[in-house]
Amino acid sequence: MLGRSIGSSSLEENDDSGISRLSGKQNGFRVRLPSPFLLAIVVVFVVLPLVWPDSGDETSNPNPIAAFELTADVKSLDISQDGRKVAATCRDSPIDVWMREQPLLWKRTLLPEHPQTGSRCLAFSPDGETLAVGNVDGTVSLWDVNSGKTEASLDAGSDMVSSLAFSPDGTLLATAGADSRVLLWDVARHRLRTSWEGQHGPATALAFSPDGRHVASGGEDRNVRLWAVDGQHPPVTFRGHTDITLALAFSPDSRMLATSSLGDYRVRFWDVETGKSRENLTAIPDTATVTCLTFTPDGYMLISGNEHGKITSWNLATHRHKALLTAHQGWVKSLALSADGKTLATGGNDGFVKIWNTADLLKGH
Repeated sequence: MLGRSIGSSSLEENDDSGISRLSGKQNGFRVRLPSPFLLAIVVVFVVLPLVWPDSGDETSNPNPIAAFELTADVKSLDISQDGRKVAATCRDSPIDVWMREQPLLWKRTLLPEHPQTGSRCLAFSPDGETLAVGNVDGTVSLWDVNSGKTEASLDAGSDMVSSLAFSPDGTLLATAGADSRVLLWDVARHRLRTSWEGQHGPATALAFSPDGRHVASGGEDRNVRLWAVDGQHPPVTFRGHTDITLALAFSPDSRMLATSSLGDYRVRFWDVETGKSRENLTAIPDTATVTCLTFTPDGYMLISGNEHGKITSWNLATHRHKALLTAHQGWVKSLALSADGKTLATGGNDGFVKIWNTADLLKGH
C-alpha cells in the first residue's frame, strides 16, 4: 500500500495511432485498386492488429463493481481481509468506510472525528474490527469500525505519520513518518514497544511480513531496510533504487520483498534471507513509475498500479504481464486485495475509490 503522496502528476498517455494509406491513380472516374497481394499485406499488418491486439495488451476495460467519488485525491485505502469493508482517506476530509451489505450494495459511513489537519495513511486490523489511521499531526487513531468510535490515540511524535501496517496476528502496529523513526506499538495496551532509528530522512512506505518476523521500511534516502521484530538481529539494508521508495510488498511466504521507487520504472525483488537482489520487472509501459504493489494470496501473481492510472497483473513465473486495465486518471495512489484474492480496491488522484472483481484482471492465471 502507498502510504504517502509524493505529489500529484498530470502526466498524460501518448497514444500512438496507426494510419494506413491506400492510394490509387485516378484518371477521370477510373481508380486503380491495389493488387490482392498489397491488400493482403495491409489486412495482416494494419487491420488485424487493430482488431485483435496481443493478448497481453489492454483489449477491454472491465467496469468496477462499485465506484465512489470523494472530495479530493485519495491518499490511502485498505480492504478488510473478508472483502466486506473498504476504507479510504483523502486530503482533509473525514475517513470514509464502505460496508458491503449485499454483493452489489455498499453502505457508506464516515468517521468524522479525526484531527482537522487530516490523515495520510490507514490500515484494517486482520479481523477487520479496528482501523488504524496515521495523521498529519503525528498521532495515530485507532477506530472501532462497527461503532465509529475512537478506541485510542497514539502519540507518534510531532511529525506526520505517512505509513503504517498491522502484524499478521493484529497484536502489533508499525508506524513511520517524517521524523525517520519506525515505531512498533502494542495494540492492546496502546503502548510503544520499540523505536527503530537508522532510516535517513522521512519514511514513506512500510510492510509487515506475513510470518510476523520482519518489518520493511523505505523512504526518501532511496534505501529499503528490513527490521527484525524480535530485535535479535541488526537491520539489513537493500540498496539499488535511485529515488524515493513508493511501495513495499512481501510475498505470502515472506521469502521475497517487492519494492518500487519514484522514476525507477521497474519493480525490484529482494531475497529476505540473503538480502540479495533478484530479477526485476520492467514497468508497462517502460516509462511508468510503479506507485503501489500487492501479491495475490497464492504468491503466483503481482498486481501493480502506476502513474498513468493503469493496473497490471504479472505472472511471476514468466515475468510477463497478464492483463492491463485503466483504473484512474492520474496516479493510482493505493491498492489493496482481499484475503481470497477475489476483490481489489483502488484509489487514485482523480478522487475515486473503485472496487473490482479480479476475475478479468487475473484471467489466464
